[in-house]
Amino acid sequence: MKNTTKKIFAMLLAGTLAVSMVACGGAEPPADDGTTAGVTTKAPAVTANPNSSANKKPVSDFEVEAVKNKIVTVGTSLEDIIAGLPTELEVTIPGEASGVSEKLYSTDFSSADTFASEWTACDEDGVLSLDGGKFATTAKSNRVKAYVTDPEWAKADSVDFANYAIKAVIRGTAEEAPTNNFGIIFRASNVTASGPDSYDGMYVGIGDNNGQLCVGKAYDGKWTSIKNIDFDYVANQDYTLEVIVYNENFVVLLDGTVMYEGEVDPLMINGTVGLRTFEQLFECSEFSVRTVGADDFNHFEAGYVEVKKLPVTWTCDDYDANKAGRYGFFGTITEGLPEGKQAQVKVNITVREAS
Repeated sequence: MKNTTKKIFAMLLAGTLAVSMVACGGAEPPADDGTTAGVTTKAPAVTANPNSSANKKPVSDFEVEAVKNKIVTVGTSLEDIIAGLPTELEVTIPGEASGVSEKLYSTDFSSADTFASEWTACDEDGVLSLDGGKFATTAKSNRVKAYVTDPEWAKADSVDFANYAIKAVIRGTAEEAPTNNFGIIFRASNVTASGPDSYDGMYVGIGDNNGQLCVGKAYDGKWTSIKNIDFDYVANQDYTLEVIVYNENFVVLLDGTVMYEGEVDPLMINGTVGLRTFEQLFECSEFSVRTVGADDFNHFEAGYVEVKKLPVTWTCDDYDANKAGRYGFFGTITEGLPEGKQAQVKVNITVREAS
């Protein structure tokens, strides 16, 4: 109790001294942080100019190809910046598809001579058979591939997309579920017999992890798994495997059901089609390729889209070559669009003092 009394007395004494200091003119001067006479005043907020090009957003009805932001030094002219930007950009335009799918190629493997003239086989282990009108493997091998030889519709050595729909009726002929895979290669090039992944192209097959649908790709001799999709695999049962590839996208159907949709590797814009197995016994009884028709786009989530490369005009209303800062350059596309529609993209240009 005595200690408590002493503490209270000390606090009262300190308070009395503080009051006397104020009464004698010892008040603290106004603070530099915006407080005056005990009243806090906030510093004015710095508000970004919403009308500056750096803060404006592009207005577009369509997806436009992105352009990387750039850094330049003070003194770079508007004309020099625009000269370094692309003159054309890709615009993705949804629309209504037209046209009926037409046959490009088909075979039933009934003739070994026809197969030899139309296909190139990679079969270093000698396990490929065409008996009974079926493309089949008689023993396990990891080097079996075969592809349609240089068809015009593969658009090899061009800058055009090779768009087509592939259909193969295949079955695993081993009693157990496949632990590896067998299926279709597409947009394929540089196919050789040196190994299981000695091709540059996309792949869809049956197998991996006890009978899943396997999606992947090979490039420069290296394999990349993209996706495995579960389904109820049955040995010695025919499966109709289809791949529809259009521009940057492809969709996979198994017995008419969409199983996967994804993007094609940007390096694989064209190429041929074929069959491949990795240490799995399998056979293919039908194989065909056709053009992509209007009905095929019903299988794509986005439906039909057309990618056009269109001219672009660049502007920046507030650019000052002598002032460091960030500016927005807007690329506007007007030609080649549906009536009443617009397409625009923005590039941020950062201007810095020369070091």
